[in-house]
Amino acid sequence: MNDNKLESKQASKIKVCVCMVAYNHTLFIEDAIKGVLMQEADFEIQLVIGEDCSTDNTRQICEYYAKQYPNKIQLLESTKNHGIHKNVFRTIKACQDSTYIAFCEGDDVWVDKHKLRYQVNLLEANKKFQAHAHNVIYRNVTTNEDSNFGELTDRELSVKDLFMSWPFHVVSLIIRSELIRKIPTDELPHFISCDKFFNMWVGCHGILMYEGTKFFAIYHRHEFGASGTPNWIQIRQQDLAMLSFLRGYLNDESLYRAVRLNAIKNLFFASASIDSPVSIKKWPLLLEFIRFASFTKRTNIWFFCLILFGRPFYKFVDILKKPKKLLQPLRFLP
Repeated sequence: MNDNKLESKQASKIKVCVCMVAYNHTLFIEDAIKGVLMQEADFEIQLVIGEDCSTDNTRQICEYYAKQYPNKIQLLESTKNHGIHKNVFRTIKACQDSTYIAFCEGDDVWVDKHKLRYQVNLLEANKKFQAHAHNVIYRNVTTNEDSNFGELTDRELSVKDLFMSWPFHVVSLIIRSELIRKIPTDELPHFISCDKFFNMWVGCHGILMYEGTKFFAIYHRHEFGASGTPNWIQIRQQDLAMLSFLRGYLNDESLYRAVRLNAIKNLFFASASIDSPVSIKKWPLLLEFIRFASFTKRTNIWFFCLILFGRPFYKFVDILKKPKKLLQPLRFLP
């Protein structure tokens, strides 16, 4: 048997491959790795870590565990910083020979040793589901407060749910690998919201089962994460590029238009409220918004003034609203 066939045979034994991207996660990465290693199941599990040339001790911690568990952990070579998009998809590429791909970012943690066994059993018994996700604990590291990330219901998520909202966190997600292998990674536009893309990709191809009553993981919200100091305008521009790509896979044109309108409105609002002086770069955005808008004339005038005058107009309107708020209780007096 040649080496390629041997590698393929070995890879086919892996039921679940866990995609873990990590960058400057010293405070969390050890717990994240241990959460995967503690999984109890009667099938093969492999952890692939895409460490992205961290500037702290993340790499050293990953190397330690990779040496301790060479048959369970694959640490990808990292000689340069790839950025979120490239790092996620190079890690995904190393995972896709398995039957299922699960996700756990380096700053999150699985807290139930039967998480993967439960999810695999559910998907094995329900072939109509392309993916499964569950609720997670939303932990604010700064305030040390916990809350539920998603709604406390169990239901099948429709394509509208997956396109119009963020119903679960990626640390809870497991997907059939055959669906991931269909992604034309070379054709994808650049974006950093990879979890949003995976949600939409599943929505374009099938049904996702969500269980809001199951809590198998913790999502850590902290200032050092990718969402800690985002460039909102850039992220919204990337959302539009992502939607344009997905249009070819989405059969519902009305849903596409609704999601696109919402993305344009958010980009429009972010651009107008952050930048004070009027910029020539805003005008194409304004025309695009008006072309898709379905609001009243009054609302369109408000957005027009917002993009024309920027944040000062936003503050001005906010001040005008305050007297109304103060007078609202008086409306009910005789």
